[in-house]
Amino acid sequence: MSKIVTANLLLTGEVVYLTPARRWSPHFENAVRFSSREDEEQLLAIAAEAVRKNAVVDVTTISLAETGASPVRLRERIRALGPTVHPQFARRGVPAAA
Repeated sequence: MSKIVTANLLLTGEVVYLTPARRWSPHFENAVRFSSREDEEQLLAIAAEAVRKNAVVDVTTISLAETGASPVRLRERIRALGPTVHPQFARRGVPAAA
């Protein structure tokens, strides 16, 4: 099962994802996917440095569905895709999470 690293920007609270370029993106689809413990440790070390520099907070890894198209947990699907209250408020035109 693959995973990604997510956090919140310190200044705005926006949900962001660590990319292959080791930058933070608000777009879930840009996140670097990994499955090994070694990769996880390396990416979390990069994220810890961003926390130390006060760029992000609440760093965590999340598991992805087998297809890799969405997070396994509902909470993370909502964070990635947007609110569940009305489709008009979903991020980037993606249908609201169910």
